[in-house]
Amino acid sequence: MLWYIIKRITWLFLVLFLIVTLLYITTKTLMVMQYFPKMKVWDIVKQMIPPYKEYIKGIIQSWDFGKTQRGIDAWDTLMFKAKITLKLNLISFFVYVPVGVFLGIVSAVRKNKFIDHFISIFTLVFSSIPSFVLAFAMILFFGYELGWLPPLYPVIAYSFRDRLLGFVIPVFALSIGPIATFTRLVKGELLETFGQDYLLLARTKGLNQRQVIFRHALRNSAVAVMPELSTVFIAVLTGSFFIEIIYNVQGVANLFLESLFKPVLDFNQVFIDTNTVVAIGFFYSAMALVISLVSDLLYAVIDPRMKIGRKRVTND
Repeated sequence: MLWYIIKRITWLFLVLFLIVTLLYITTKTLMVMQYFPKMKVWDIVKQMIPPYKEYIKGIIQSWDFGKTQRGIDAWDTLMFKAKITLKLNLISFFVYVPVGVFLGIVSAVRKNKFIDHFISIFTLVFSSIPSFVLAFAMILFFGYELGWLPPLYPVIAYSFRDRLLGFVIPVFALSIGPIATFTRLVKGELLETFGQDYLLLARTKGLNQRQVIFRHALRNSAVAVMPELSTVFIAVLTGSFFIEIIYNVQGVANLFLESLFKPVLDFNQVFIDTNTVVAIGFFYSAMALVISLVSDLLYAVIDPRMKIGRKRVTND
């Protein structure tokens, strides 16, 4: 397992290095091509090699991603914006995981009952609605029409109540799809697990339904659910870009747009803030890779029979 972790970490750094390289060279090349459209791409890339080496050296030695076009440290600017984005996504995570698991359990236990049909219709409807469409509809109806919720994300100058209500629309829009996903997944895994011989044996030994579900069925079902935790979290983190823009959340999404599409009106050109774009790409890629690694390692905690790094499960 130690060798597996070392290999994964090595690949993690290699992938991050390639992402930083690709973003830096691509954005710089696009900027130069706007001013020198007839210049060959390879000639542009060759001229970028010395500054690129200095840039990588600064990141490795002093964690310096350079300055933004406003003269502010790019990484510090990103971290300030990332606090809002991560807060939004973590709140959503602690909403859609327990709610989805709970609804999946209820639907499996009450199979073919009214509550099961209701939950199935709920998951079918909301899993087919994109999060940004749902957010836009909630802004129009609950924000502007009824006035129950802030139509735009409240800034720090607003009251605590308004800032708290400001999380309702983005968290609901980000959570509803994953809730449907985890509900279907948990229900399917539990229904398959309920028919296993060891659960029948547990019932004959006197365990009630709650003990059978929480002591045995959920533990085994978690092996199939665990990969979805990292996959869904990364998908929601990416999807929150649209929600932040629609709801005017001053997070990473708005910073990304400002750094990537900032028009220079005098020349009708696009001015790309390379340092900020690279920092944002590094941040999101690192999060995705680390979460994926942690998710894989948790297999050994949930199911000790799982041999990390080998595509087999032992039964000893």
